Amino acid sequence: RFGPLNNLGGERRLNVAVTRAKYNVKLVSSIKSYDIDLSKTKAVGAKLLKEYLAFAETGIETIPKNENLFDLTGSDGTFEDEVYNTLIDAGYKVSRNVGCSGYRIDFGIKHPTKPDYVLAIECDGANYHSGKTTRDRDRLRQEVLERLGWKFYRVWSTDWFINKKNEKTKLLEAVANAIESFGKKKEKQTDAKPVAKEEKPVFMIEQEVVKKNLKDEFKEYEIYDIYEMYNKTGRPVSFDSVIRKLVATEAPITEELLLKKTVGFFGNEKVTNVVRANFRYTMQKYRDIVKIKDYYVIDKDKPIEMRIPKDGDPPRDILLIPTVELSSGIYKIIEFNIGINKDGLFRTIANLLGFTRIGDNIRFKLEEALNEQLKKGKIKEVNGEYFLK
Repeated sequence: RFGPLNNLGGERRLNVAVTRAKYNVKLVSSIKSYDIDLSKTKAVGAKLLKEYLAFAETGIETIPKNENLFDLTGSDGTFEDEVYNTLIDAGYKVSRNVGCSGYRIDFGIKHPTKPDYVLAIECDGANYHSGKTTRDRDRLRQEVLERLGWKFYRVWSTDWFINKKNEKTKLLEAVANAIESFGKKKEKQTDAKPVAKEEKPVFMIEQEVVKKNLKDEFKEYEIYDIYEMYNKTGRPVSFDSVIRKLVATEAPITEELLLKKTVGFFGNEKVTNVVRANFRYTMQKYRDIVKIKDYYVIDKDKPIEMRIPKDGDPPRDILLIPTVELSSGIYKIIEFNIGINKDGLFRTIANLLGFTRIGDNIRFKLEEALNEQLKKGKIKEVNGEYFLK
């Protein structure tokens, strides 16, 4: 018996309870998810409570996959299958999901004439994203394998979809180098001379440079923390004292995001029509803050660039990112490549912005940004691929 949760529409109370925290939720419960017997109730609220308890107990694994979303991580197998087929077509012996326990390498390359593995290949697909932290995914796994004597190579989905031909060539070169160098290890071990720590193969260094260069094209998104100022002073700060700093730090910033960040200054917790009207009236006195379409800037002549999250920061709400910023990112990605199709373009942008899936909102915003560039005449479409004009 769950009181109002059992009533028609009672699930809305649960929604309010679990979605209003700004930083985190701590759940204290005297029951477990398995204590709720859904055979005794048809209430949606009770069902959702059971699922929410299960999520709190075991994490994101309990959430069923939404089949309407496009999975960037490659869990649908498409990305990994392409890599696998490339290796098989080249005549190499390939084993999938090599390993045991909870972590497995995507592909292990066997020596043509011996039973040994010569190279571990990992894609940033489902296995990669199963790591709980960036440290687990990007460092610990590789270090453990290399200490065990493995050679290690990564295939990044972003680079794969941007320039598949080049990535296939580098992948096959990596495999060929690993097979060629196999057996030389014993000769090095018998050498009495002290040797420096073995450097990573050249092909790995080149692959990392491609990844790094792409991200280096974009600035990181700076967040202006109003609440930090509040905590330091011990009293609420004034709207005047933060609005210019807020816009200067985060511009271009949409009106909706400004409203969400400053709604407390207008005596409310939610953005209402009254709050919106008061906000717009107040903003009129700041002559140095310029509104362009749906976003604000300090310097209207400053070029707008797409910004990516800092390491550890969550992705921004796609609906709160100005379309003009996304449009700039699309132009830069096309400029960075010689032709790219829409699928690869959207995957790349979403990946850079920190998203692992492309849902309806993300696709809508990216379509809007792409159309903006087409209308400006800065890019063109030829046979499904986009180029600079």
